[in-house]
Amino acid sequence: MVLASSCIKAILFDLDGVLVDTRALMAGTVANCFLVHGLRPPSYSEVMDKVHRLNLKEMVEALLPNCNDRKVIDKVAVQIEKAFINHYTPEYVTQVEKALETLAELKKQGFLLQ
Repeated sequence: MVLASSCIKAILFDLDGVLVDTRALMAGTVANCFLVHGLRPPSYSEVMDKVHRLNLKEMVEALLPNCNDRKVIDKVAVQIEKAFINHYTPEYVTQVEKALETLAELKKQGFLLQ
């Protein structure tokens, strides 16, 4: 891969799904938060089906179709967000395949990586 670095001013990367894989962390976080509230934890595939197309509250609503209690939905959504952020560490997040190789190649071509 050769890029014309003289024409490119900047390259921006989205972290989640481009450089790091947080799917297992998200699915586990959602399941644990549901359990804490006495709710049936959704499966990995149920979470993945919704996480990339809905915002957090919409995802919780979709995973709890029979829940009409906004307070429960809001509490679960807030707890998921806090737990996800607290566990966003190398222990729970993995590198996307070839991410480091891609960054090394860009650096080799003279791009400044910060």
